[in-house]
Amino acid sequence: MIRSSVGAVLAGIYFAVAAFITQDEVRHSAGGWISLRGMLTGIITAPSQFLVAPLLRLIGVPPVNYSELGFSGYTQLVLHVLVSTIIIYFLGAGVQWLVRAAFTRS
Repeated sequence: MIRSSVGAVLAGIYFAVAAFITQDEVRHSAGGWISLRGMLTGIITAPSQFLVAPLLRLIGVPPVNYSELGFSGYTQLVLHVLVSTIIIYFLGAGVQWLVRAAFTRS
């Protein structure tokens, strides 16, 4: 049951963009001596990078190595995209709630 249509739309758009960027960076490894591989994924999953990544480091999970992605790396990328999608949903739901509250109390 979707409680917030705004949150669901924003989360859907975010998920599509984040999934595209993440899979694109995983598949393409060009860059020569300077490689910015993983930079856009880090930016797009920033909400999760701030919340989940420190907890993963605390329990001993190494950071994602884009040069040699293994099971741990792929799992972390999926986790970061999903957690960030959930955060975006709740931000959208909060905005919808605030707008409704502002217009119903007027």
